Amino acid sequence: NSSVEEMQARAKRDMAAEGYQPDDLSYVLELEMKWGGTQISTLTVASPRLFVSSDEDVKSVIDAFEARYAGIYGAAAVSREAGTEVLSFRLKVIAPRSSYVERALDYAGESADDALKGKRQAYWPEPGKMMETKVYDFSRLKPGNVVRGPALIESVDTTTVLPEGHRLTIDRYLNSIIEKG
Repeated sequence: NSSVEEMQARAKRDMAAEGYQPDDLSYVLELEMKWGGTQISTLTVASPRLFVSSDEDVKSVIDAFEARYAGIYGAAAVSREAGTEVLSFRLKVIAPRSSYVERALDYAGESADDALKGKRQAYWPEPGKMMETKVYDFSRLKPGNVVRGPALIESVDTTTVLPEGHRLTIDRYLNSIIEKG
């Protein structure tokens, strides 16, 4: 409960910075659960309780897991005697969309030179050889910037491979638009 309270306090702070009032927010606690013992895979379950403070609350969480598990794998796969394990949990914050206003950012021009990290050799199936390839930092691209392939655009969690004859444009909402030509 104290961990959920801490996450809830951080969420309220972060959402207040976005202009949301605490009373506008609702929360969903998601649990990664599995049957005890040797079961490897987990199942995400929306907890029917945000806080667990009684045996009845614990039973309602286990019942929700069992119902979800049986719905996916069938009632015969339920293994209540093995016990249940909660491996992790996360708190989702839900805010009304009407409170959020998307802000279009100012056009910064087509040049993506400020985001250029350098060049490196990369293999390209077309034309079937290693080529010197420009490498860009996605986080430094601005609205209106255009990157022409061949190029690699690196971000924290992925790399976009942009073949020759394609271009990536950043729109005013920081979306990447890839087009051929």
